[in-house]
Amino acid sequence: MERRVTMIGRKAAVRLQLGAGRRITPLIDDGTAVAKLKLYLRDCLDHKTLREAAYRCDVSVSTLSKALNGTALPNRKLVRQLARLTGNKETVARADTLWRLAAIEDLGLQPKDLIFPNPQTVAELATVLRAYLVDNNHRYELTPDSVAMLSRHDKTADGSVSTSTINRMLSGKKLPSDKALVAFLSVVGVNATIRAKLLTARNVLAEERRQVAV
Repeated sequence: MERRVTMIGRKAAVRLQLGAGRRITPLIDDGTAVAKLKLYLRDCLDHKTLREAAYRCDVSVSTLSKALNGTALPNRKLVRQLARLTGNKETVARADTLWRLAAIEDLGLQPKDLIFPNPQTVAELATVLRAYLVDNNHRYELTPDSVAMLSRHDKTADGSVSTSTINRMLSGKKLPSDKALVAFLSVVGVNATIRAKLLTARNVLAEERRQVAV
């Protein structure tokens, strides 16, 4: 694999030549989590051409090219498939961590926002909840459907919550009830301390709404 690095200020533009005349376009390492993820995935290709890697990942060359170029967040499944090309479990784990950080950043948040959540609006609360759904996906593939199903069987969840309720919760269209919020957070795997902080934030928002309605 041939790598040419051109310094642009403090940023590095990286070009990878991947055989058969195929190239991945230069990528600026601008310090974002998405850029770090894509640079890491490019290293996972090693000497494989785009066509070979796409075949082994069971995707089109176009899909793979879009995942490795540009600024859009790649699909998590494809990220894992690319990392598995190395045959190294640690590489897969690292790629998954980078993807979760990039997904959180894509929501406009930073990891610290999940440790010290302080949503000021229903929309901000919904964004934080989506981030927890992403951040805890290393446990299992979490979707509104799976969370709803798990809440019916998880003893740590304070009752069950429906898929439609979760969808409204994540869209920010409606302030969730305290019971639904606790059930969601319990199933997703958020610890008790953070659950308490978010429940307090939720109750503050509910009180503000009541005062406006008076």
